[in-house]
Amino acid sequence: MAGSSVKVAVRVRPFNAREIARNAKCVIQMQGTSTCISNPKQNKDGAKTFTFDYSYWSHTTGSGFCPRGVASSHVQGVKGQL
Repeated sequence: MAGSSVKVAVRVRPFNAREIARNAKCVIQMQGTSTCISNPKQNKDGAKTFTFDYSYWSHTTGSGFCPRGVASSHVQGVKGQL
């Protein structure tokens, strides 16, 4: 299809009860549309950075999640998946 595009969103969710009980460490960092994943067993040079159209941080807030751009596009008839 000419003129069609895919937009990609990523979300960091809050830890679940099991992860909290195991004292899990968040290995994700976000800044703008960039998402950095690090391995705590490696140095910072081993981190991988990815860029998405939308990056949503809800790891510490625990708030509800609905990306406005995706939801409004869906209402307008554009296919989207949450």
